[in-house]
Amino acid sequence: MVHLYNVHMARIRRGSMNWYEKVLRVLEPNKFYGKRKKGEEYEVRTIPGYESEDSVLDSDSVDDIEIVEKRQGDIIIGESDNDSEEDGDNSVLVTNESDKENVSDEFQVNYEWRRSSNRIIRPVQPWKCCFPCAPEEPRLPMTYFRQLLDDKILENAVDQTNLYAIPKDISKPINTDKNEIEQFLVVIPAVADVMSLNRWEQLKLGLHFNDNETIDQADTLYKIRPFLEPLVENFRRIPMSEKLSVDEQMIPFKGRHTLKNYVKNKPKKWGYKAFVLCDSHGIAHNLEIYSGKVKHDPSLPDVGVSGNVVLRLASVISRHMFHKLYFDNWFIGVWLEVELEEMGIQSLETVRPNRLKGCMFTSGKVMKKKG
Repeated sequence: MVHLYNVHMARIRRGSMNWYEKVLRVLEPNKFYGKRKKGEEYEVRTIPGYESEDSVLDSDSVDDIEIVEKRQGDIIIGESDNDSEEDGDNSVLVTNESDKENVSDEFQVNYEWRRSSNRIIRPVQPWKCCFPCAPEEPRLPMTYFRQLLDDKILENAVDQTNLYAIPKDISKPINTDKNEIEQFLVVIPAVADVMSLNRWEQLKLGLHFNDNETIDQADTLYKIRPFLEPLVENFRRIPMSEKLSVDEQMIPFKGRHTLKNYVKNKPKKWGYKAFVLCDSHGIAHNLEIYSGKVKHDPSLPDVGVSGNVVLRLASVISRHMFHKLYFDNWFIGVWLEVELEEMGIQSLETVRPNRLKGCMFTSGKVMKKKG
C-alpha cells in the first residue's frame, strides 16, 4: 500500500492527474478506502474523468465512484445520472471549506461521493487551432517592432511630449516628430549616428504619453495608460500556439516609485511586477502591470484573488480550442480549474496544500525519506 501511495504522489508531481483525482488520491488511505481488517486488501477504484495513459489504477469494475457537488453557485463539477437516495453507507460526505484568503464565500462547497455504474472518461482533447501561413520572405525586425509600437502609440507620444515641454520653458520647445520618437524607443547601438547626446537627454527628460493636466489620481498607471493599452491590444493580435503559460515577471527598476516591488526569489529582485500570458516560444499575448488591489471584473466569475489573474489573462484565449495552460501553485484553486474546463482550456499546475481544504498531503520531508 505504501508503494501505491508513492505512485499517487509521483503522478501528481508529473502533472498527469486531473484536479479531482488529486483531491481524492492524496487523502490518507484509511480515510478514503475505509478501515480494513487484518489481512484484507484495499479495493482501488478509478475516479471518473481524465485518465492518463500510464495509469496503474485501471479498474474493470462497473461499480465506480462518481462526484456529486452541493454548493452555492452555478458551476457544476460533476452530475450524477442516478438521483436515487438509496446510497446507504456507500455515500461519503466531504466538506471543503473555502480558502478565506483566496476564494470568495460564493464558492463554499460540499462534495458528496456516490457509487455509480456510469463511468465517464474524458480524454485530453487535441488542439483545434493552427498557425497562419508563414510569409514567403523573412520580415525585418523593424517590421515586427512597428506591428507592436504602431503609429497610434508613436503619434500620441509626439503630441504629449511636445505639449509637456511648453509649460516648462516656452522658449525651448522639443519639436519632436514620429521618426525621432521611433529612433529613441528603438535604442539602436549606433544611437550617436542619428542624434546627439544632448538631444537624446532632452527626449529622455521630456518623453510623455498622457496629459498631466487631466491626471486621474485613482489610476497609478495613468501616465503610461495610452502607451500600455494599445501595446497590449497588439500583443493579443499575435496568433497563439497550443501551449501557454501564466506567471509573474519582474521589470527591473531600482529608482523611486510607489509600484516598485521586491520579490526575493526572482533573479531581478527589484522592479515592477507584471502578470504575463506567454506561449512556449516566449511571445507575450496578454499582460497586466501589478498596481495593488484590483477591482474584480463583474463579467468574470470570482475564483479568488490569484485565480482571477489567470481568468483575466486567459480571457483572450479562444474558447473550446483546447489550448494547454500552465501556471504555478500561487494561482491554483479548485474553482479556477472548473472555470477553465468550462471555457475549453485544459490546464496543468502544481498544488499548494492550503488551497485544497480537507486533503491530507504528505510533507516534503516524509516524501524524501520514502524516496
